[in-house]
Amino acid sequence: MSTTEGNKAEAKLTKEEAKGLAELYRSMLDAYGQFSETLGRIQLTHGEAYAAMFSLESAAALPEMLSQLSGTRPELSKLLTAIFVKMATLLPRLGNLMNLPATDKIQLGESLRLLARDFAELINWIEKVDE
Repeated sequence: MSTTEGNKAEAKLTKEEAKGLAELYRSMLDAYGQFSETLGRIQLTHGEAYAAMFSLESAAALPEMLSQLSGTRPELSKLLTAIFVKMATLLPRLGNLMNLPATDKIQLGESLRLLARDFAELINWIEKVDE
């Protein structure tokens, strides 16, 4: 058997391996598609806020506004502290998402969803504030 023939034999996939790869791609593409659709819908419904999220002015204004809120509502300080601590620990891991082991990705996803719930609670606080 020549080297080329040996490489061809090694490169062949079994039916189970081919099926597993196809399932992997289907699942990954479905997840990325859902993420892309959701991100696009968020961008459409929250256009100005979405654009502002990437500005330095907005990044500075939110903590300042939240600090003022927590000054008038001391019970809000605990929630804000929890949000900032979680963000500080989760965002670096999010930037390295593809390199994380599977169990770490799952844990990160669960943690991000809990953080989203904290933001839902924050939204309730913001809606209570008189302008």
